Amino acid sequence: LVSVIGVYPLFSDTLSWILILPAITIGFLSTAVLNLNNLRDRENDEKVGKRTLVVKLGASNAKKYHYFLIITAFSSWIVFLILTRNWLGFISLIPIILFIKHLLFVAKNTVPRELDSQLKIVALGTFFISILYVISVSINQWIL
Repeated sequence: LVSVIGVYPLFSDTLSWILILPAITIGFLSTAVLNLNNLRDRENDEKVGKRTLVVKLGASNAKKYHYFLIITAFSSWIVFLILTRNWLGFISLIPIILFIKHLLFVAKNTVPRELDSQLKIVALGTFFISILYVISVSINQWIL
């Protein structure tokens, strides 16, 4: 929340409630990376007494939490795009394909170490959402 909402006034001299939506999106996707890392390390963390949220929730509930993070992030992002009427901004949803494949992989996963490859997908997918949105805003400004 701080990184998105806190930086915006530096560039625009304004602050709006609607910024909570992209802040939720980026925050939840960033949290999903951390949760995925803890899912991968859950068994070892449990053995050494490390009490992460994933250890406390257990594998099944931690996966549900992971789905919640990603689905809420995209829901928030879609609401933001609709409310701002940046129709070109919907190109930033292209990475949703990666996230759907990712969620299916996580759902079927039984070997925590195999989640390693998914860390890059979530991190880079989040990055591409941001980049594609910036490109859409730039094109919108150029057209108008």
